[in-house]
Amino acid sequence: MLVYCAVRLAHIGLFPAFVDEVGYITWTRSINLGSFSGAAYAYLGGKPLLPWLIAPFMPLQNGLWIARVVIVLMGVPALAAILMTGRTLFDSRVALSAGVIYTLLPLAFFYDRLMMSDPMSADLGMVAIWLSILSVKSRRPSHAILAGIIIGTAMLVKLSTGVVAAAPLLAAGLLVLRRDWIIGTLARIYAIPAAIVAVLAAGLGKLTAYGMEITVRWYVTDNSLTIFQRAANAASDYLSWMQVYVGLPVLILAAVGFVWGIIRRDRPTLVAGLLLGLIDLQFAVVGGNPFPRYYLLGMALLVLLACAAAWQSYDALRRRSSRGLAEVPILGLAALVAAPMLGFIVQAYTAPQDLPLPQIDREDYIRDRFAGFGAVDAAAWLKNAARTGRPLTILCAHSLVCDRLDIYLYGTPGIEYASIDMVSPGWLATSRKSGVIHAPAARQFIRCIRSRPERSGCPYGPVHSCQPELLALSQITPPLVGSLT
Repeated sequence: MLVYCAVRLAHIGLFPAFVDEVGYITWTRSINLGSFSGAAYAYLGGKPLLPWLIAPFMPLQNGLWIARVVIVLMGVPALAAILMTGRTLFDSRVALSAGVIYTLLPLAFFYDRLMMSDPMSADLGMVAIWLSILSVKSRRPSHAILAGIIIGTAMLVKLSTGVVAAAPLLAAGLLVLRRDWIIGTLARIYAIPAAIVAVLAAGLGKLTAYGMEITVRWYVTDNSLTIFQRAANAASDYLSWMQVYVGLPVLILAAVGFVWGIIRRDRPTLVAGLLLGLIDLQFAVVGGNPFPRYYLLGMALLVLLACAAAWQSYDALRRRSSRGLAEVPILGLAALVAAPMLGFIVQAYTAPQDLPLPQIDREDYIRDRFAGFGAVDAAAWLKNAARTGRPLTILCAHSLVCDRLDIYLYGTPGIEYASIDMVSPGWLATSRKSGVIHAPAARQFIRCIRSRPERSGCPYGPVHSCQPELLALSQITPPLVGSLT
């Protein structure tokens, strides 16, 4: 656990704030300030519980660092769930090796260090899977009720996590021989998730319908494609992404282990493999805009399958070879798996802008306008400018730009924000005549203006008493274009 926290927390603030983090932190801050607008946006986005889970830990300043630390700490019970699930389904060797690999796994490492809904829902989903297995094996009502609570909580963090509700059924069908008592256990597990589904489906009328529409928009695809075409496209993307984030050795081991489990009719392997298939297929069958981070939910199960296959191979080699020879291939396999993972982590600590991410994530997190590179430098310059004691008004071509700067500037005295979501040609012409420096870069720009009480009539609303005179910065596209004027 300590190694997991150390790996995740080291240099956790080095990577700039991603656009989703900006939104979630803005929601959370609005709740802490007594406004429920953030809660409403979270609900409409299909993540109604997300800001409420972060809000108790979020001070008004240092929000990005605090939020990321909370995400890392939520991964601790998830790691414990991986260890317990591995020991319950397989053995202690599989559990321990799966915990080590998951700690180093680039996909989990990268996203667990960001304040995103995906790592949080994946953590809760893994805990829900373990509690589901524990409930059907222990037959204790308290375990079943707790499993239902965690499944329901995971759904409220991100609705697509509801697929883990299949875990109790799979565990009951494959791991329990006597089923005369299982109906009561399943009823206790599903009572809370069923109530949540009922509230989401009918409790808030049009608001709920709109929220579901926004959420489903990211999962439902073009009906012109057949299920098989969608599955083929998703499988191609999955393999290309996971070669980078997981590695071919782990993917091959997991596939071989699952096929071998089907042949041997190994029930624990079937539970893990079928549940992994359901989690990933929800995006393959109905997913219109899948991203690599969506698959984080099933990564622990994939790692468990790979480790189980590795140890089964080791046991087979040991029975057929002289003492000591079986350790050679298992050690070589461990080095083959761990070396690229360690290289990814070192790169994240030293030069995150050069991380070998898949193309889709490299565009989103490093090169695209949604990435945060450049914002830190811009915020540092603005903070220094504010120390002169003269008030600054930051004009943003989109409210998101203001929100992103506010992540780093929150609480800095003398700074105000004004958002111009639609910059018209007329506004630009008027701004040039009044002396505003205009140097747009990429798709958006940030404008900083010194205020002078003796001047008035600025051509943007709301009206400020100011004389535009200072600078234009590019919108967070590395390297910082436009610099300071």
